[in-house]
Amino acid sequence: MLMKRICLFMLICLLLGIAACNDKKEQTKETNAGEDKIQIGFSFDSFVIERWQRDRDVFVFTLRNLGRR
Repeated sequence: MLMKRICLFMLICLLLGIAACNDKKEQTKETNAGEDKIQIGFSFDSFVIERWQRDRDVFVFTLRNLGRR
């Protein structure tokens, strides 16, 4: 009985390993095929502090000067 459990465990590990090796690049190529734009993000803690508001304004101003949205 112990040997059957060990074999079953090894089979499950093997199947999970094979599933983890699945190549996801094909799916991302399909979804990104129509998107030629580069998206840039900037993360803020909150806009309560004045510094974050100024940083956001400088960030947006710089991107507009570079030709981004």
